[in-house]
Amino acid sequence: MNSTQIQQAKNILKPNFQKLLQNAERDFNFVLTKQGLHNKQPVTLYRFEPNESIHLEQQHVSLLINDTTKNLQGLVRLLPKYQSSSQQVSKEIALQITLNFLKDYAPDLLENYNNNWINTHNETIIVDGKKNTLTGMKVKCRDLNTGLYFWTIIGPDQTVMVFERDIDWDFIRAGRQTQKWLHDSWLAKHL
Repeated sequence: MNSTQIQQAKNILKPNFQKLLQNAERDFNFVLTKQGLHNKQPVTLYRFEPNESIHLEQQHVSLLINDTTKNLQGLVRLLPKYQSSSQQVSKEIALQITLNFLKDYAPDLLENYNNNWINTHNETIIVDGKKNTLTGMKVKCRDLNTGLYFWTIIGPDQTVMVFERDIDWDFIRAGRQTQKWLHDSWLAKHL
């Protein structure tokens, strides 16, 4: 990201933009912006990659911003450094990191929630032409005020790999009903 892109992202996000990304990620290139709806709310997706143009299924940082409130709806940091290893944070530490993250980026979710479960979770990206599995500790919760779900995935380095909120989950209709803005398989069908 160049200084102009960083400033644009800072203006969009509140608070503590610099805490979301590590140094190398701040040098990624801005490759995509896309607007649409996330559970009937207007949102904009911002995607950054080390490449000059978009490459789905490869490493990236993506931010989903609510256009009305300017709050963070989602964050994905799918990076090779999260390649699967036996080293993972404990469930207790993953929950604490999640709660600290929510204090800064989604304090409303802390008002009335239930932690459903915490367990390891895998994502995949392509690195140098090969599929790589990334592993973190997923903390899945439900906002009891809205009935919607939210979660984080905490990397072995104790940073947030993934944050998603306001997810409508319908078990009768086989799972998630909310758009998957931060998932490349969904994005490929909607570009």
